[in-house]
Amino acid sequence: MNTLSLTYLGNIEWFTRLFDGAVIDLGEHYIKQTFRNRCEIRAAGGREMLVVNVAGGAQRLAMKDVRIDYSKRWQHRHIEALRSAYGRAPFFDHYWEELERILSRRHEFLCDLNRELLEMTLRFLRCDITVSYSESYVEEMRHDFRSVKHRAQEHGGEPYWQVFGDWEPNLSIIDALMCLGPETTQLITKQMV
Repeated sequence: MNTLSLTYLGNIEWFTRLFDGAVIDLGEHYIKQTFRNRCEIRAAGGREMLVVNVAGGAQRLAMKDVRIDYSKRWQHRHIEALRSAYGRAPFFDHYWEELERILSRRHEFLCDLNRELLEMTLRFLRCDITVSYSESYVEEMRHDFRSVKHRAQEHGGEPYWQVFGDWEPNLSIIDALMCLGPETTQLITKQMV
């Protein structure tokens, strides 16, 4: 069993660990500059980081208590970046309406946004995976990936067609979904270690 942090539109590596069986720890301390509040997509200019602003830097808070900061227009930026990056992708029309609706909603807590996006993603993947959440801190388990500051480039993975040029590995699950649709599930299962 893996222990994972709840991520914002997690990358392919994160989903391989989820598919392998995991507990998502909502009681862990929020760590800055991790995929808990950011994801990477493939835009016309290459990799682009999308960051959800959090209130007060979220110092020393449990992940479940981290509030989203709406003083900056991060929602507008994310929606426009995703529309620009994937508007011509084969499965954009299938997924965009629900993704945009979730991103436009004002969630109070980061974990609520991330959870809703995860549930949406699993529906899109047509996966019958039971996700386990822990509201209190989970003591270290054998396969603990919470403290890993996942560097998306380090995980190779299986190449697939992307909207802009050469393949970039281990982007947000949204990249694969927009380009491959339900076949993304097969991509993930092939990469499970």
